[in-house]
Amino acid sequence: MVVAGCANLTDASIMAIAQNCEELIELDISYTKNVTDASLQALAKHCRALEKLNAEGCSNLTDTALKAVVRDCPRIDRVLVCDCPSLTLPPAME
Repeated sequence: MVVAGCANLTDASIMAIAQNCEELIELDISYTKNVTDASLQALAKHCRALEKLNAEGCSNLTDTALKAVVRDCPRIDRVLVCDCPSLTLPPAME
């Protein structure tokens, strides 16, 4: 699912996607400025089949949420987080 750059996308939107699309495999939320850790935590909780996540340019995401996705989504094999100034560690460093 690609929702990249959607100006009106919020945590509530991503939470609704996570809760209703539990078999989601790929999500592109790149450059959605209103998305925060709450979105990634919802994905980690509900979308355990997630394999690919593009969160490039999401400036409100922190290491805590990224680690939740890596920890709780056992199939995740690609996480793109370039241009995310609030992240300090690469995904492989838990």
